[in-house]
This record gives sequence, structure tokens and C-alpha cells, in this order.
Amino acid sequence: MAPKSKFDPNDPAIVAAIELFKSINLSQTKALETVRNPKTTAALQELIDRNSLTSKGLDEKQSNLILHLALQGSKQDQEKQDFIVAAIADGRLKTNDQVNGALLNSLPVAADDLTLYNTFSCHKVSRQQPTAYR
Repeated sequence: MAPKSKFDPNDPAIVAAIELFKSINLSQTKALETVRNPKTTAALQELIDRNSLTSKGLDEKQSNLILHLALQGSKQDQEKQDFIVAAIADGRLKTNDQVNGALLNSLPVAADDLTLYNTFSCHKVSRQQPTAYR
């Protein structure tokens, strides 16, 4: 078995990735945590580059949703990922649950219609029977 390569935070490629992640408002801690996983790093870098996210002025919550998409949606096609990125950037998707709902479902007929995705925001559901059925 090949030895695991040691993580070097001073490696120029890692420093560049951290700076890129911070440029979309990801915290230093999240950026450092992300670069420790090469697959996630590559997926996030691709999303940032393909969608020009450094110029979008994302807030920290939006950048965390983009990271969530990179983690959960790496096997999705580019069109779907880009659609979800646009929805996060313009505020139509605001929670991890909504992003998960968007990942699980096909694209809406009209690319600007997110009502389908907004219905997938998960709410707590009581496991108890409604009072009327007791």
C-alpha cells in the first residue's frame, strides 16, 4: 500500500486553492477543511471557475451552499449543477435541504421556475398520529 501523502498547508497549490475558496466568502476554517479532500477541492474549484463565482459577491451562507453542492452534487451533470449554482447565487435556494431537493429532482421545465424545488424544503414531521385519529 502506498503511503498517504502528508498535507502541506504551505504547498503553493493548496495556498492558491484556499485563497480561491476565501474569494467566494468561504471561511478560512472551511477552506482549510475543504483542501484536505482532493476530490472536493477539484469539484469546488470547477464550480467556481465554470460559474465565475469570484465575481458574484456571494455571502458566507451562499458559499457554504456552493460547498454543499460540490460535496453532494459532484456526480450530477454540469447543466444541473450550473442551474443550482445560479439559484443559490440569486437567492432562490437558501438551505441545504433545498439544494438536496434540487439535486434529487430533474430540472424544471422553465429554467427560471424553482417552485418545484422550494417545495422540497424539509420540515419536521411528527411521527405521532394526528389527534383526530387517536
